[in-house]
Amino acid sequence: MIPDAQPLPPLRVDYADPDHGPFIGGTEVILRGRGFVAGMTVMVGGKRVEALDLEVVDTNRAVIKTPAGTPGDADIHVIAGEYETTREDVFLYEPIYLEPNTGGIAGGTYVRIRGLGTNFLAGDVITFDGKPMSGVQIINAQELVGFTPAGVSGGADVRVALAVGGELFAEDAFTYENTVDPLFAGMGGGPIDGSVNVTLVDSFTENGIPMAVAVLGDPDTSPYYGITDPFGQVIISAPGLVGPVTLTAGHAKYESGAMVGFDARTVAMFLQPLPDLTLPPPQGPFPPGRAPGNVSGDVVFGGTTGIGTTDWDLVPEPRTDTERKRTYVFPTGRDIFSADVNPGPGGIIDFDPGETSWHYDIPVRPTAFALVALAGLYEPEVDPDGPGPQPKGVFTPYAMGVLRNVLVGPGDRLENLSITINIPLDSGIKVVLGDAPALRDFDTGPDEFRVNAYIDLGGEGVIRLPGSRSVFRNATSTILTGLAPISLAISDASYTIAAGAYSTRGSPTSLRILRGVRDLSKPVVIDGFIGVQRAVDPPDAGSSANRRLVVELEGGSGSPTFRHYRLIDLENGAPVWRVIARGDRDTIPLYSLQRFGLPPMATGRELYWSAYSVHIPGGNFDTFNYGQLNANYWSAYSIATFSVAFE
Repeated sequence: MIPDAQPLPPLRVDYADPDHGPFIGGTEVILRGRGFVAGMTVMVGGKRVEALDLEVVDTNRAVIKTPAGTPGDADIHVIAGEYETTREDVFLYEPIYLEPNTGGIAGGTYVRIRGLGTNFLAGDVITFDGKPMSGVQIINAQELVGFTPAGVSGGADVRVALAVGGELFAEDAFTYENTVDPLFAGMGGGPIDGSVNVTLVDSFTENGIPMAVAVLGDPDTSPYYGITDPFGQVIISAPGLVGPVTLTAGHAKYESGAMVGFDARTVAMFLQPLPDLTLPPPQGPFPPGRAPGNVSGDVVFGGTTGIGTTDWDLVPEPRTDTERKRTYVFPTGRDIFSADVNPGPGGIIDFDPGETSWHYDIPVRPTAFALVALAGLYEPEVDPDGPGPQPKGVFTPYAMGVLRNVLVGPGDRLENLSITINIPLDSGIKVVLGDAPALRDFDTGPDEFRVNAYIDLGGEGVIRLPGSRSVFRNATSTILTGLAPISLAISDASYTIAAGAYSTRGSPTSLRILRGVRDLSKPVVIDGFIGVQRAVDPPDAGSSANRRLVVELEGGSGSPTFRHYRLIDLENGAPVWRVIARGDRDTIPLYSLQRFGLPPMATGRELYWSAYSVHIPGGNFDTFNYGQLNANYWSAYSIATFSVAFE
């Protein structure tokens, strides 16, 4: 007799593809198994997958994006109706991740590697498929930067051979490309040698734009042009065609676009569709949001009497009848552009005598971060800006504590997290602005210098202390006080300093970002500022009969890698032009595509012109991609906005 076969379980997970990804989460993974149903719950390493990040394709397949997780092996647990199953150690959370994680096969891509619980040191050797990374700079124990070596098309394993022994490994953590990914857009493929492969991409749908015009050179006279196919692609070729060239592209239902002064065989350009002004604004509820996490616990104080002091002796006694001791608890920010302190009601603790610990309970974003407790004196009766918009209340910090390596998934609630406040904010640093653009008056700008310092914890984010900012006008240096020494819970951290010439009315601004500062005993000299942008043609608040954009840079010694300009119709918000240009191009032509049946640019309409000039360390314009519009890659940039018109 043939024995009866064992019945298959109603729910199971067979494997995950890929079976690895960085601790920060966000890896798209296909689950294969049985019994998958809509509405099921998936957990990776004990962290729930957000409902927005789970798609059940059929009973045997589901696509997820991983939540943040602790480095190491992770189980995947699935609950579907009355059934549940666990596949043990089926996914590996890697201890490092790369930004960006793609680049050209020629190498030279400037990459930031961040870790969680790592200890990067001078002497560590970083390799991509066995080839060493160049220009390695250790920012802190959880962050380093450098340039990729040349590689072959496809995924490359990244290894960090530690100077103290052992290694960190991330499989296929970087992707080498010999063409441009149309979904990411940009330039690549090496110098032009007879042809340019052009892809025009809808910036909303990320689909190719068919029946669009692409022209190299002046469209009125150029023989180098083509019409895109149903996939938005066209190859423009001719004997002897070499770079650098300018690509102008357009479609009747899209903004016009230009890439100016590039030498790359493959180009993918985003174009934004024009709005249909006859349609009413969208109605209906907003889509569902993402579920936050929650953390709670207690803060305790360390000091001369040890952990658990009842007196908060790192904070001086109140000086007025209304002043009181207060502690704020909050998570680190993702980066220096989102690091403002915002603890919420559950993270505000006022001193209560006789206690040895004080409770907090706050919502947090689901990711990897550190928790910060900041203690000081709060005076509710002082108005920080007089008749200005800020509410009454001034907080002066004196000490802080940091709880490291916190990981929270969507909907998670972590309890009993204790934060010891034992770091006095008694350090400072002198910052010298070496070649910052000169200040001018309020109407012209910039009219003040600003310097901000952030504690950089690598993969756990950054801390912005309320006192770590200086605003000044009549000097080119300042001393930041009230900083935390690089010690105790942040002994492996570094400071990032953002310094610039700002306009109180918003524009223009020139900013320089310096990372990896650990020695607070020596002055920091910051130079390499990009000059303030001044509109020449058309002038700001003026008009021009010329179809071009001319900007001059005033002050500074830095050289932009690229320039990014946008023209938007102020009346209806419709996009008009988008330009990506080589950094040394002061004059940008706005070519007409009337020869190909497209309408001319409207005259007499007020346009909003935003202008960015950006430097990326080691940047190569001929390998530009739109991911480089993320300011976290920039080390210097100049921003200006103008109101202009064309006659």
